[in-house]
Amino acid sequence: MHELKDGDYTLIDGAAWIKAKQFSIRIRTTINGILVVVYGENKNKHLACAAALDTDVKKDRALA
Repeated sequence: MHELKDGDYTLIDGAAWIKAKQFSIRIRTTINGILVVVYGENKNKHLACAAALDTDVKKDRALA
C-alpha cells in the first residue's frame, strides 16, 4: 500500500481505495460524474456516500 501526503492528486484509472484511520474510502468515476463511498470495518455495508455530477461542475464554471 502506498502512503499519500496532503496534496493534489489526479485519479487516472477510474477508481481508487484510500485508507484513513479505520475508514476505507472508495472514489470512483461514473459516466455522469464521481461517487465517493465510505466504509468501516465491514466493506459490505457503507457508512456514507456522496455523488457529484459533471453538470454541476459546468454550472460552477459558468458562474465564475
